[in-house]
Amino acid sequence: SITDEITRDTLLLLRLSPLSSLTVVCGKMKAALLYVMIFLLSSLPVFLALVYLESTGGIDFGSLIPSGFSPEALEAWRLGWHSLLENYWRVGAWLGVLLTTCLVLTACGLCASCFSPNTGVATAVSYGFALLFTAGSLSVLLFSSRINPSIQASFLMFNPFIAAMEITLDNSLASRLPSIMGNRLWQNHLIIFSALTLLLLAISALRVHYLFKEQK
Repeated sequence: SITDEITRDTLLLLRLSPLSSLTVVCGKMKAALLYVMIFLLSSLPVFLALVYLESTGGIDFGSLIPSGFSPEALEAWRLGWHSLLENYWRVGAWLGVLLTTCLVLTACGLCASCFSPNTGVATAVSYGFALLFTAGSLSVLLFSSRINPSIQASFLMFNPFIAAMEITLDNSLASRLPSIMGNRLWQNHLIIFSALTLLLLAISALRVHYLFKEQK
């Protein structure tokens, strides 16, 4: 984290290097995501196995490669890919929710470390962000009878658990809420968390640039 560089007095060495503030922030982000990516990749076979066991119809993997360029062969190739996407789209959506959640929470921790005096404070702030996205967004359900469904959807699309439930269950709570901007809740979750990650990285890079200037 950036607080480690400050407390160990190594920030000046980073400033004297040819690395830009954005490069430093992205490097910290990649280092923090290394173990997360290992976890995601190791869980992928489990997701694929579960979807394969629950799929109603078998998939002819041989049809994914066209046997020719005749209309019949191209139609069989199209139907093969359509069947594959119909059965396995949930895996991609699950991984998308997991990845964007890991990205935004890691970016929150990195951004907090840029403004905190020590690592302990940065850790507490990052846990606070995680609690806000999970338990905080669910608090809207306590007043569901008094709050408009569109407002409920606006809060719940920040919750990764609700997004994952909508992907998994066709009749979940999220599926009964109105769509926002024409998208399903989990789709808005991916968009918002991706945008939040970029915003937090930009703020972190600006803060590191300011800290570099202070080291002059």
